[in-house]
Amino acid sequence: MAAQQKSVFNTVLVLGVFVISLMFFTIFWHSNSSAAPENLTKFAEPRSIPNFNLITDKDVPFTQDNLKNHWTLLFFGFTHCKDVCPATMAVVSRIYPMLMLHYPNLQVAFVTVDPDRDTQAVVGRFVKNFQNDFIGLTGTPENLQSMQKNLGVSVQGLSHSASIYLFNPRGKWVAMFPLGMRPDELQTAFEKSTVIDI
Repeated sequence: MAAQQKSVFNTVLVLGVFVISLMFFTIFWHSNSSAAPENLTKFAEPRSIPNFNLITDKDVPFTQDNLKNHWTLLFFGFTHCKDVCPATMAVVSRIYPMLMLHYPNLQVAFVTVDPDRDTQAVVGRFVKNFQNDFIGLTGTPENLQSMQKNLGVSVQGLSHSASIYLFNPRGKWVAMFPLGMRPDELQTAFEKSTVIDI
């Protein structure tokens, strides 16, 4: 009888150690797998930016007021780009349906740095290759350059900063995601950047 009790005790002990080990492993794995990339830029305080005046691919004015009541992901590029721009848009497109489940007012906007070639129609066709809801933006060279300057976007010819800019529903700039993030990294960075902001 004593031997039987000892056997049961040992079995329970082994199972207990296994369960605790499994719990610690799960917590450790989850915390590491969901960690935002170290080069993510999230501002301590949301930043206001000066008003801007752009135009959408549907010939509708797009100003700072259009950032309000939405989480907005904004990316600068040009439609004739062969690698960085379409690759970045594809990454955003990949996570867009999942983000929309929790952020139904999310909007994604692509701002051209090549207004001479990227007409409203051209920008519209480009963004619709990724998601029908994506917004294509263009404008006068002066208005585009003003917005680029206010966000610190460096443009040399058609070489340009390739970060993704995040704005909160108050229309303020809250974070910047670097070039080259995988879809899962970008989704995690987005979620971590929105969780305590609003």
